[in-house]
Formats: sequence, C-alpha cells, structure tokens
Amino acid sequence: MEKKAVSPDNGNARHKASIGGNDSLLFSNSAFVAHSGLRLCAPHATLRGMSKSRLARAVLLVSSVHLLGCDRHIAVGRLPSEKIGEGGTTGEDPEFPSTLAFESRFEGGDLSEWGETGSILTTAGGDISVQSATTHAGEGAALITTRETGSHVVLAVDGPWTEVLIGFFLNVAAQYETANWPILHIDALTDGNIEQLWDVGLDGSMGAGYQVFLWEMSAVSGADGALVALTSSALPVAEWTHLQVHLRATADETGFLRLYLDGQLALDLSGRRAGNGDPLHLGFGSFAFGLEPRPAEIFLDDVTVHVP
Repeated sequence: MEKKAVSPDNGNARHKASIGGNDSLLFSNSAFVAHSGLRLCAPHATLRGMSKSRLARAVLLVSSVHLLGCDRHIAVGRLPSEKIGEGGTTGEDPEFPSTLAFESRFEGGDLSEWGETGSILTTAGGDISVQSATTHAGEGAALITTRETGSHVVLAVDGPWTEVLIGFFLNVAAQYETANWPILHIDALTDGNIEQLWDVGLDGSMGAGYQVFLWEMSAVSGADGALVALTSSALPVAEWTHLQVHLRATADETGFLRLYLDGQLALDLSGRRAGNGDPLHLGFGSFAFGLEPRPAEIFLDDVTVHVP
C-alpha cells in the first residue's frame, strides 16, 4: 500500500454546473435527458465535456426540453431502515467489506499516517493541519483550509483494492457559498497514471446545510461525465456527519457505488460499470470551485478504508 500526501493536480475536468429550471437534467453534446420523479431539491445539470460556447447554447435550450427516460439504474433519496457500522461490521449484510486496510485517526498530532512528516501540509490551494479544538473522537482531527479554488488541498492513499468501504467524519465549519466543492476523489491507478472515476462533493447553493453530489467521470460512463444530486438529506453546518462509500469499481455490470450518510443509504448505483478494474487511489480534502468567502474550513476525522 502506498500513501501519498496530495493527489496530482490533473483534476481540471472535475466540475459541475447548476442551471435553474423546473426539472433536474442530464445533458450531453448530442442529447438531453430530463429526470422527473426523483424528488431532487435543487435543479442540476451535468456538463459533459462542453466548451463554454456549447454550454451557453445548452442553457438557451433547457427551457424547451422535456424528454423522459434514464439510461442508468439510479436510486436517489432512498432511506431504508438498514444501517451499517463504521467498518461495515454490524453483520447485517455479509457483503460489507470488514477487513481494515487503512485508517487515520489523527491521534498522533501529525500527518505521519499519510506519509507526511510534521503536522502541517501546505499546498497551492491551502493547507492541512492537525488540531485538537474540533474533533469527532479522541484528541486530534485534520483541519483543511481552502485559500485558493481550483487546486487540490488533499490527503491521498492508494492500494491494491478494487472494492472498498470508505468511511470518514466531516464537519463543515460554516455555510459557504458554493455549488461545487468536491471533498472525496475516487480514482484508479492505470498504467502508472491516475484515471478519474468519481467525485463526492458538497453543494451549498440552497443555503441550509450542504447537499451531497456525486460526479461520474468519463472513465466510468464510457462516454462523458454525469452528475447525480443527493437531496434526501443535507449535511448540517458545524456538526459531524459520517460519510461512507461502498464501491466495487469493476468495468462490468457487477459494479456498484452506494453512499451512506450517518449509516443511512442515500444513493444506490447498482448493476453497472463503476470503474475500470484497476487499483484505487483515494483523495480526501478540498478541490473547490466558486467557494466564498475564503479561507474556508472543513474538519476531517476517523478516516477508514475497509476491503473484503
């Protein structure tokens, strides 16, 4: 297992667009698909490799589009009774990965668990430090401060995994203005290079906590990227929330991605391509766009990666 401090800053394609309207839309260069009945709280649209001029033309077309259908099995906002433990060890579902492959509790007061010396990591976009004033449990947690947008402020780890249960506790210090704040990158290590698979991020545009969005990269979709917005539950401000992602990153229909908020299933993408079958590279932190005011702060604690 190789631990890395900062994922390479090749994430320029990591962004999403929000467009006002009555429907939640997924659109590509050649076709629009309007999703109705998903009960999304905020209208969103996906930007599938469009230039600014194509986006401008797309905005003009949105008001006249109302096509039904979906080419993915997507369950949005489903909150069943099942809950999972921190490492999927409650025994309620034998498929949950339960072997601990990586953890960082930040209890040592430094970033040594991530292969870094010292307690502060400075990047082009901000810095990551270990502090004790705001923690989920114990005496330490990471403070991730974003000073410049469009640049990684990220701790990263990778290993020979294609199925993982990722867990971490997140606390957003304040209500910031942003519709596009990725806080978890899920990538693959393919032939020595990083291939982007998924982003999990925060959307604070509704002004009452943060909706969680999921951005699917082109390596997963097989064509262009796509956005799925989670609106069944909003992350509160200045409180700890447990986020978990159970991912089987295969390139066939055995793949899936399931997102849990405080143990409740919030998104289920099942029976579909969810990766390329290569080992995973995980980045925790900030890669924000349009984030105001700055500096902006989030706290990260009790990071775990479990495998089958």
